[in-house]
Amino acid sequence: MIDSVLTPSLRKTNCRQILVREDSVLRKIHKTIGSKRPEQSGMLGINSETDVITHYAFDETSKGTTVSNMPDVKRLNDIINDDWKPNGIQYIGGPHSHPPGVHRPSSGDREYGQQILEAKRSLEELHIWIVIPAVDGHTYEVFPYTLDREGNLELVELVPVDENDQPIIADAHDHSQSEPSTLGPKRPPVVIQSPADVLSESRGRAIVDISGQYIRVHEAYDLARLAASRLVFIGVGGIRDTVLYCARAGVQEFILIDPDVVSESNIATQGVYRDEIGLPKVEAVKRELIRINPNIRVVALQQSVDEIDDPAFQRLLHDPMMELPLPGFGGDIYRELPPSVTVSVAGTDSFEAQARNNRIGLKWEIPTLASQMYERGLGAEITFTHPDTTRACHRCVLWTRYRAFLKEGFQNTVGSSSAPICATQRLAGLESFMLMALLHHGTNHPRFGGLLRRIGNRNLIQIRMDPDIAASLGLKVFDRVFGTVDHDRSLFDDVVWLPQEPEDGIKDRPICPECGGNGDLHSALGKFEDTREMPK
Repeated sequence: MIDSVLTPSLRKTNCRQILVREDSVLRKIHKTIGSKRPEQSGMLGINSETDVITHYAFDETSKGTTVSNMPDVKRLNDIINDDWKPNGIQYIGGPHSHPPGVHRPSSGDREYGQQILEAKRSLEELHIWIVIPAVDGHTYEVFPYTLDREGNLELVELVPVDENDQPIIADAHDHSQSEPSTLGPKRPPVVIQSPADVLSESRGRAIVDISGQYIRVHEAYDLARLAASRLVFIGVGGIRDTVLYCARAGVQEFILIDPDVVSESNIATQGVYRDEIGLPKVEAVKRELIRINPNIRVVALQQSVDEIDDPAFQRLLHDPMMELPLPGFGGDIYRELPPSVTVSVAGTDSFEAQARNNRIGLKWEIPTLASQMYERGLGAEITFTHPDTTRACHRCVLWTRYRAFLKEGFQNTVGSSSAPICATQRLAGLESFMLMALLHHGTNHPRFGGLLRRIGNRNLIQIRMDPDIAASLGLKVFDRVFGTVDHDRSLFDDVVWLPQEPEDGIKDRPICPECGGNGDLHSALGKFEDTREMPK
């Protein structure tokens, strides 16, 4: 039987197919890069006569940190010149490993790839395979991309071949018994005709009258508005409690996007349970959502956000899910229309995913929210946009962070490590308040309907969860804001709401390449051809 852990899926996709030797390439990648900490690398060689990738060399002497890798160029060149070239093997690129959730080549990967293509004029394209190693409970995956001379990335499909270069295909019986492949594009770019297609399983589900569930909070929210609202969560790990809070408030439509599975370490940091270990995080959250409200509609995608192209994302944002009666919300509501409002939420610490969330909001003119836990949970931040009320996009607000990632090679290694669970829940509470403000905007609700207008352009929110945050993290804004208060009655757990202006090029900083820096987020509608591409 074919080893499904090592063999790519042979189902038909729209991806270009690349033939790869299973034993001499795929298995060796799995045993080396795929079994070690991220930021390991190697190189690939192709037989110039057969166009089959037949050779792989692990760069065991490379110098790597937790966030970067420096290949041993001399050793690799010796292999190419002494072993590969005399045997008709041409260097074509190589695999290297990323942390979980980072499935596309970074801007630094692409810049380095362009340098290689400039130096090797015989190459038309460079293979850049992103490996997610099987460490800390994560699933081993390979996302193989090629980079052309114009800087375009293409996701390809790997087809394993034997030593005679014949495709290896499992027989139907064995293939049906094996788990889905985790090599090659395990999950090719998502093709979604409509969210309703994903929810076909729910069509026969009995409708439950949940009106009694909201008796004590029917004035706390505009329940009819929330029932007609949709939240898209990019990442559902640390933000899990926020997702569930919104369901308890009455939001009825959820899109959940996260490639990871629940691990034992998540119990202490993300509010999961032991019986969820090994489940995809999106499925674990979906299960909890349905426990809260059996009528809820959920699309759960175990995908990296960059595997979802823009046409598919537009359908996730706007297409009707299905016709479903919702009793108890000011009369029976039959939803067969697009959502009244959709908010896209980046609940991940991936810089690339948060950055795409900004472009999603700009392209489709929808509200967005993103959050970030600071080191050891000493503090946290929330940024948000609404084209009606905020003048600065996320990139304007976080321009120094973008510069650090895109120009200075910075990589975020904080995550939830050493953060107490109470810090995660403290952030979740404020995230939920802000989502209520975004979802209720424009309604007549006495509490939330006009809240976003009152907040105005203060779309950087920071929370102090430790009294010494100025000394430990250098975050001195709290001292400036609260410096004159009664310090006998004030210590920490306070919030600052910081006004933000667009990056318009006036203060010796470049004009924001995403919103244009003109203070009108509406003007970016339809600007991006592909929101997966990050403007420099």
